[in-house]
Amino acid sequence: MSNPFRSGPNPSARNADPENMSLHHGIVVYMDDPPILTYGTLKKIIATLKRVGREMTGKPIRVGATFDPGDEFAISTFKYVRHNEICLSDTRGKATWVCCFANLHGDTERYAGFPNGIPEGTPFGTFFGRQCQHFLSDMGHDYIWFSNGFGFGSETWATTGILFDGQTFDPRRAAEGRETILNFWRTFRQECPQFRIETRGSNLSISTDLASDASPWRDIYRSNFNLLPPPNSPWAAIDGDFGLELAGYLARISELPGDRTFPFRFYLHDPWWQNSPWTDRYESQPHDIYTPLAVCRLDALGRVETASHLQFLTVDNTWGEIPVKYPNEVTPHLLQAWDEAPDRPGPLVWVYPFDEYHDLTFGPNPRLGEVFLGDWFMRGAINMGFPLNTVVSTRNRAVWPAPCS
Repeated sequence: MSNPFRSGPNPSARNADPENMSLHHGIVVYMDDPPILTYGTLKKIIATLKRVGREMTGKPIRVGATFDPGDEFAISTFKYVRHNEICLSDTRGKATWVCCFANLHGDTERYAGFPNGIPEGTPFGTFFGRQCQHFLSDMGHDYIWFSNGFGFGSETWATTGILFDGQTFDPRRAAEGRETILNFWRTFRQECPQFRIETRGSNLSISTDLASDASPWRDIYRSNFNLLPPPNSPWAAIDGDFGLELAGYLARISELPGDRTFPFRFYLHDPWWQNSPWTDRYESQPHDIYTPLAVCRLDALGRVETASHLQFLTVDNTWGEIPVKYPNEVTPHLLQAWDEAPDRPGPLVWVYPFDEYHDLTFGPNPRLGEVFLGDWFMRGAINMGFPLNTVVSTRNRAVWPAPCS
């Protein structure tokens, strides 16, 4: 229910809260004598979910696995003891966050994909991809979820990065940053070519990620990596920064990868931290249902497209319970918001410079400050009441058919 790493192998983390009183620092078990979960048990659970789910609904059930770059969800001696060299980011303290572009030191441990150990200098994408191919196949998973911005940069919770230190923009490492992130995606896909990738994305927006971390959204979207784009970020809404949530959501869907669908995500329960946001954070108010579900994008023909995937974090609460109060209260709002989703553009349309922002980051005449400002300015405008719900990329707008005379 809390941060396992704080009671794990890192002494500096334990020193932050020696009595483990904070939910962010100590582990609280959800039941006495919790059962031991083996890989065999996990495989049986996945198969049972699929079988019973299909019997109950008549629909196929997909089950995915999660990888988180940080220390929130599982004690990991791999990340924090044996191979702390991959934690190149200090997002939650010194060396706490796995960067996708890291390289591994060699070891002699046995792994499913590396039975003789990891060779020195192996890219993390190669190791992670090969391990995922074995794990997802062996367990019966259907996809992998990249949590908390993994795959999109180094400081995916922060407005700073290799190009921006909080005071000054420096574009000299833009090409390097772009290539290191892309190399992760390429090496991962070389080892794990077929399983769908679903993504969380950063807590911010495309232009911020570009100008701070050289995050190559355009290349990721257009390289046929078979991924679902990130949903709306829950943290902006929880922090009361709806402009950031909506500006980030609109920017991310201005262009789309693959099958051109995108998700909406609602923070209902939390299985790790002791709270249920519907009651504890949103106070049973549906604003973070209606507001992001009023968002739409326009395609290359000027057609309105709305969210096609509904995601919940999560259906069960911290204690493994599924109280009926929550679906009873939330479902009517979801149905109404979905039924009233946009079928026409809003009164104002954001013509989003998706390609131009990338060119101003990686091109011969970078203007990182302008790129950074773009989404941040729109975030402020929305927070001040600017009535924006519709986005179209400059590329799509440029090929719209001429209006009838």
